[in-house]
Amino acid sequence: MNPTEPSAAATSTTDNFTQNPILQVDYSWRKWTASITEKSNPHEPLYTVHYRPFAISTHIIYKSTTTTPPTTIGTGTLHPFSINSHFTLDSHNKHHRGTLKALKRWKTSYTHLSPTHLDPSTGQPGVLTWTSDSDFKTWDFICLDVDKLPIAKFSANLWALKRIGVVEFMGPRRWERGVWDEVV
Repeated sequence: MNPTEPSAAATSTTDNFTQNPILQVDYSWRKWTASITEKSNPHEPLYTVHYRPFAISTHIIYKSTTTTPPTTIGTGTLHPFSINSHFTLDSHNKHHRGTLKALKRWKTSYTHLSPTHLDPSTGQPGVLTWTSDSDFKTWDFICLDVDKLPIAKFSANLWALKRIGVVEFMGPRRWERGVWDEVV
């Protein structure tokens, strides 16, 4: 082997770092939970999501399983008569409360203020926008940053029973755990 060429292991690591990270979402109907793993390592969950669907307002709890014991990184509340939902984000010693606000009633488009994506002109939390596109099999939700560049895409398989979707992170901050916590 030529000493100026990278080793196979180094090349593999470099290729993985330049690719977009993809998380896989597996759902258990019996337990009302979702397990979120890296697609390349599906046996070690990074996050768990617990649903309480039979309350007046559906409550969702997001936990990071990379710590012992698992820590709650966020909660969400879906309201039966409102198209807006509320959330809290407790990630990396930051506490943030917000509203996922629907922009239109008949088109899936939402915004929220992001503690991890600051507006460059003001230094305040920036507005992230979620848009969607769908076909017969999938429903894609795309998260756009302050500059309207995609930072994440959640592709939900409408016909799946267990592996319900994948989350792909994009852009220069695609490997930051704070961004992952917020998008999840």
